[in-house]
Amino acid sequence: MKSMDLEKIEKIMSKFETQFVDLDVRSATMENSMGNAFTLSAPEDQVRDLLTKVAAESGLEVGAALDKVQVPSGSVTDEQTRQADEDALSRRLAALRE
Repeated sequence: MKSMDLEKIEKIMSKFETQFVDLDVRSATMENSMGNAFTLSAPEDQVRDLLTKVAAESGLEVGAALDKVQVPSGSVTDEQTRQADEDALSRRLAALRE
């Protein structure tokens, strides 16, 4: 401690604290913005009504097609996991055939 300049250490610590607080505020702002961007979604009935209106204006019939369509319940990670499992099984099958 004797060889260290306490004034320099104090300045560095003060600067660190200022930057840390600034980073905390920026990250909170970014998280809030991203959360708002991704949680905005229109209700399904409003989307269906809009699609029907646009289709009617264009002379298309989509009512029956919309009723048949189901919203996917899986996620991208489920699909990636399934694909990885299939790849592993394919490699095992190829090894057995050799």
